[in-house]
Amino acid sequence: MYRPIRGWKPPTPPMTAANFEAVCAAHQNVAIHFWAEWNGVDPPFDRAIAKLPPEILALVHFVSCHIDDPQNEPLCKRLSIATIPSLAIVVNGKPNGVIVCI
Repeated sequence: MYRPIRGWKPPTPPMTAANFEAVCAAHQNVAIHFWAEWNGVDPPFDRAIAKLPPEILALVHFVSCHIDDPQNEPLCKRLSIATIPSLAIVVNGKPNGVIVCI
């Protein structure tokens, strides 16, 4: 069982409801890791993302979205995030699916 790590935050750039459009316009492929400090599964999930092959990391811009930040609620709703950790995929500015780590 994984335990939360107090103060942990993903090292990827933050995604918010406010910067969603700009980030997606700047990158063809975006993967958004939805996370929360209280979820102990998020740190190992993030480490797994960091271990992806360089050719994948070169094609996809990885960011992270803190679900407990009230300003991000519209983005969570827009992308139908129901549980965490989740990885939402956005291609050419359009949502293209959600991968849920259970």
